[in-house]
Amino acid sequence: MTQTPPSDNAQSDQETAKRITEIDTVDRQILCDLFTDARNTSSRDIADKVDVTPATIRNRIDRLERSDVIEDYRPIISYQTLGRFRVLFICSTGATARETVSERVSRRPNVVQTRELLSGNGDLHVVGTVAGTDSTSQLESELSGFDLEIEDISLIAADEMSLDAEFATTENTTSDND
Repeated sequence: MTQTPPSDNAQSDQETAKRITEIDTVDRQILCDLFTDARNTSSRDIADKVDVTPATIRNRIDRLERSDVIEDYRPIISYQTLGRFRVLFICSTGATARETVSERVSRRPNVVQTRELLSGNGDLHVVGTVAGTDSTSQLESELSGFDLEIEDISLIAADEMSLDAEFATTENTTSDND
C-alpha cells in the first residue's frame, strides 16, 4: 500500500509546490557525481562531462545549496571500526509529540540519527551507538524517560545508500549484469 503525506489544505499543497526546485541534466550530473564521491570530485571533472565551465558548475552547486537541494556534506563514520555498534530503536510517540520528542532525543550523547515518520506505529526511529549489551540497556533506559514507547530494538548490520534513479546519469548507472 502506498501512502501519501497528509495534506491540511490546498494552500499547503501550493506552498510545497513553490518550494520544488527544477533541475536539468547539468544539475543531475552534479548531484550524481557529488553523491558518488563528493570528496574527490572537482568542478572541472563534472564540467568536462557536461561541456560547461568549472565556474558554471560551482555556480550551480551554490544554487543547489541555497535552494536546499544539497542540504549538507557529511562523512560516513564506521562506528564498528571504532568499537561501537549501531542500534535501531523503533518507537511510537503519537503524532502530536513526534517532532518535539525527536528533537529532544537527538540531543542524547549516543544518539546519531532520528527519523520521523508521518503516520502509524513506530513513527520515530532512533539510531544510537553502543559498546555492548550493557550500554544498549542504558540507552534504552534513557530513551524510556521520553514521551515514547519503544516497540522494537535491533542491531544494524549494514546500511546501503543509492542515488534515486531519477537523478542518475547514464555514466553512473550500472546494470545487475556488470
